[in-house]
Amino acid sequence: MNKYSQQKFSMDVIYILRILELIDEGKVCDKKEISLNFGIGEPKAEAYLDYLDILNLIDKTNKITFLGKVILKLNGNVDYSYSILHYQFAKGWNKGGHEFYSLLVNNFLYEKFSDFDNTFNKSYFLKKINKLNAKGMKTFNDLMSNSLKALVDAETGFGKMGIVEKSGEDEYRVHSYYLEPLVALYIICDMWDSNQTAMSIDEMISDDYNLGKMFLMDESTISEILEELQVKRYIVIEKSNTLNQIKLMDGVNKEFVLEEIIKDA
Repeated sequence: MNKYSQQKFSMDVIYILRILELIDEGKVCDKKEISLNFGIGEPKAEAYLDYLDILNLIDKTNKITFLGKVILKLNGNVDYSYSILHYQFAKGWNKGGHEFYSLLVNNFLYEKFSDFDNTFNKSYFLKKINKLNAKGMKTFNDLMSNSLKALVDAETGFGKMGIVEKSGEDEYRVHSYYLEPLVALYIICDMWDSNQTAMSIDEMISDDYNLGKMFLMDESTISEILEELQVKRYIVIEKSNTLNQIKLMDGVNKEFVLEEIIKDA
């Protein structure tokens, strides 16, 4: 089975979190047990294990990660857990994200968000995404449509975030998402290389698979979030004629920020 075929199954966040709960409780640990427990086929069970891996909620041995435990503690909080999961899917295939979800958000949706008209229909969507199909995949449109469905569906997907709203029978509307500052800080820490000393604010705003494009945020919104993080002494903003960057305060890392998120949620 190729690496794309399993991603035809819906990105049902409720389903994903329920499987995660059972893994944490020791009731399931592989695709066979998930298949038996949920009454689904093994290919679908394997696909959901793949989603859990992409989301960094389990490791390669199907053990729950520290992030996975934090997500369970957040108990479906949209502003924290859903936005973190959205990031894990949208951060780019080469960084461990979901290839089609990442393409949809960072390319099609960001372009539409930046446009004067933030609405589109399915015909426009299919026409535009064809230009992103660099590999000539036969199933590309279906896989991209699956990602769009996940972003729209408020019951089982990421629709509660409001990034894509279905505003008519065949009309969709794209919106910016205001990211909780601590979630933004978690993402910054996750992207931070071990030998890195600073991060460019310009890159946060305009680079693919960075804060601006993943959450459809403009420069003023990102600046507002960074200023709040500086006030709370998590980061230092450095601006001059030659500098436009941030530095992390001592002791600020992913694990520390996740603990702060649990306190704040």
